[in-house]
Amino acid sequence: MKEHVTEKDRKDFAKSLENESLKAEELTAKIDEFASMRARDIRDKKIEILQNRIKSEKKEVTTEEMKKNKAVEEEYSKIPVIQVWLNTLSKSEKADPPLKIYEDELKRFEKLRDDCGKKFRYGLLLEGEKTKDQKIDYLKERLENNQRKDLEDELRKVTTKGWWLDGLNEKVKGNKSDLELKKIYQDEIESIKKERLEPDAFANIDCEMIRKEVWVPKDDSLYDYAIYYTSELEKKKRFIHTIWPPHCLIGTEGHSVEDEIAKACDFWTKVTLRPVKYEYKGMNLLTENFSAIEAEVPINSDPTTQKNGELLKKLREKCKYLIVVGQARSHCVRYTVEHIVDDWLENVWKAPRDKEQVPKDQLPQIILPTDGSSCVAPPDAPKAFIGATEEFIKTMKSKTESKCVVDLDGKELKCSDVFNYIAKNKKNDVAHK
Repeated sequence: MKEHVTEKDRKDFAKSLENESLKAEELTAKIDEFASMRARDIRDKKIEILQNRIKSEKKEVTTEEMKKNKAVEEEYSKIPVIQVWLNTLSKSEKADPPLKIYEDELKRFEKLRDDCGKKFRYGLLLEGEKTKDQKIDYLKERLENNQRKDLEDELRKVTTKGWWLDGLNEKVKGNKSDLELKKIYQDEIESIKKERLEPDAFANIDCEMIRKEVWVPKDDSLYDYAIYYTSELEKKKRFIHTIWPPHCLIGTEGHSVEDEIAKACDFWTKVTLRPVKYEYKGMNLLTENFSAIEAEVPINSDPTTQKNGELLKKLREKCKYLIVVGQARSHCVRYTVEHIVDDWLENVWKAPRDKEQVPKDQLPQIILPTDGSSCVAPPDAPKAFIGATEEFIKTMKSKTESKCVVDLDGKELKCSDVFNYIAKNKKNDVAHK
């Protein structure tokens, strides 16, 4: 296997996938090999950076070599996963001596590189089918009362399999009859056969699970980034990483504007002679983008993941009434509204306009119709997000002093009520003037 991925490798790989005669297992093998090559390539680049930094810390390089090493590092840092790793590294340097950090990281990556061939995982759960087969072989031997040391040693080579063995030994310890032991082993075999290679929809995966390799990325080169990303999510204390079912994918019905709304937008453009402005989000696969304003974990090299100041400015300057509908109220609608509310609290609702203080009842408003959105309802826990959604509505109402309109004097505010509500307010505007 080649050690590095070149541009030619990428083109050859893409071309090979166009070959319709490839069998499923051949296609899997090609994807597996390419992902492994890419993982090695990223890892080798990190090792090179660390080796250069260690030499620099030990003053084992000339000024000319330092310049060359810096240029190499700058070139490698254009790769997003390496840039994220470098950012994490720089934060660590504030806590420990740089030389120790570099040497510890170097040992880690050198070990990972050496293990890459035998430990590379295609699939997300542990080591995939190979792991399942090894466990089942071991259990079948135990059913025959053969406690083969060679099989156990093979399993113990990988930490996660060692944990499985410890758990199994815990289940069988004590004075159990042969019949009880056989049932435990048979149940374990059936359980392993049902293990999935991918997490279920709506499964939660936290940073610790990735560190322990309960779940790992399909692309091995993203392992460090997965740890960084989930830890950053958890620092915000809003939620941990969730596996969402595929939805709103570009080119599918879920990404299209609903027919009736599309017709209304088309009518609006004919009347106003202005185009509808669409804002895209979630275009970077390395971060989640619930809010239309900013990604959950912004990526420095991608402006589309950072705070959309231009959109916030337009909403501040153009909106008297901002009507928010869409899905889902528990996530995308919620976090978009929260970002806009924070901006308006600072720049609209608490700031004087045109040197004259605008009366409280004449300030711009955000309107959230009750039937204009709903919360995510997982099949096995349809009410999982209802409490958080209700808390969001309650918080928005109190935080904005009802400038975020979610009801009409305690009654539901429906989409059909919105324009009557605005018309009534406009009459009050005229009477005030």
